[in-house]
Amino acid sequence: MTEPLFAVLSLAWLLWIALVAVGLILERRSPAATLAWLLALLFMPY
Repeated sequence: MTEPLFAVLSLAWLLWIALVAVGLILERRSPAATLAWLLALLFMPY
């Protein structure tokens, strides 16, 4: 019962990270700030 829920949550988390990453990359930020935000999102637990 928990395995399908884990799969759905994992997929939703990856989709969220991908969408936010695209948004961050499209903004005109410094490369260091963009990389810092991407790493913060990647290592944030869900």
